[in-house]
Amino acid sequence: MKYIVLIPPVAICKGGERRRVPYSPNKKLHWANQHKWKKAWQEMTYWMIKAQSVPKRERASVNIKVYSVKPMDKDNCYASLKGVVDGIVQAGVVKDDSNEYLDLEVKQIKVNRYNDEKVVLEIL
Repeated sequence: MKYIVLIPPVAICKGGERRRVPYSPNKKLHWANQHKWKKAWQEMTYWMIKAQSVPKRERASVNIKVYSVKPMDKDNCYASLKGVVDGIVQAGVVKDDSNEYLDLEVKQIKVNRYNDEKVVLEIL
């Protein structure tokens, strides 16, 4: 069965900046802020997967679509989604994020407006 999970905008503090897509690893942030953003994406992904009751699998194929005004190069896009991937593991979909358990594919789609930015997971 296929599950489609939309990750809503994420903030690291109440009333603070909200992000619809994760920061590029090239963004110059203090290490503590980098950790807070990664953790925020991880927790939001965890709760969105739990809300849909995605079952545990021995091996999963996950397609992540990043709709962004400013697409990143491929390796930065994969790295920026580390918090999202950790949320998938934390939610118990797979045991680990290694290639043995998770087949990950990331696709970027350019959009014209910041309000159209989003992250969508397709778990197979």
